[in-house]
Amino acid sequence: MTTYQDIIDEMEPGLDRCILSILDKRKGIEKAVKKGELTALTRQMGFHIKDERQLRIAISRLRKEGVNVTDENGKEKHITVLIGSLSKVGYFMISNRAEWEEVKNNEFLSRIKDMNETIRIMESNVRATFGDAWQEGLI
Repeated sequence: MTTYQDIIDEMEPGLDRCILSILDKRKGIEKAVKKGELTALTRQMGFHIKDERQLRIAISRLRKEGVNVTDENGKEKHITVLIGSLSKVGYFMISNRAEWEEVKNNEFLSRIKDMNETIRIMESNVRATFGDAWQEGLI
């Protein structure tokens, strides 16, 4: 079984590798690291990130793309990365299904719900202001 440390060892040096290296020691909600502390830790490891957005972008990329690693037989394989975040506790490696459900419900689904509500209200306001008829332009 490939561990996150195996993944880290195979990665090229970079911010992604740095983040995985830090979060590998933060498995489970109880070991979460706040955004500011994670930023400080990456800076201590030599990454002079300008702001926390760079950190969030790197984490988002890791979540969406995972990483490719080469196993002991020289065969490349793709590994998913399960980084959780909860606004009250910070970032951590998801260690079980219950943690995933908490992250999904409290972070991701709540944002989707809020965005849907905003779209619904704004759509109603646009209709009230401009009417239902809409034409992009003449050809």
